[in-house]
Amino acid sequence: MLKTLEATLDESGHLHFSEPIDLTRKRKVLVTLLDSGNEATSSAAPSLRSFYGALKESHVFEGDPTVIQRSMRDEWD
Repeated sequence: MLKTLEATLDESGHLHFSEPIDLTRKRKVLVTLLDSGNEATSSAAPSLRSFYGALKESHVFEGDPTVIQRSMRDEWD
């Protein structure tokens, strides 16, 4: 069974998991690096506030909010 765990990889090659894991036996792991390792690109993830108002000018939300909500809800009918 595959399980995805979040961890950080330090400069010495040690993994630091964000949640406790069972390490009672040896396990094979695959590591996917999410950034280039460049300090300039490894800044903290943007906060939710950075997305506030991002769709404010979107044409998708022009018109009566009730009609928009109904059309989105019924989109798969």
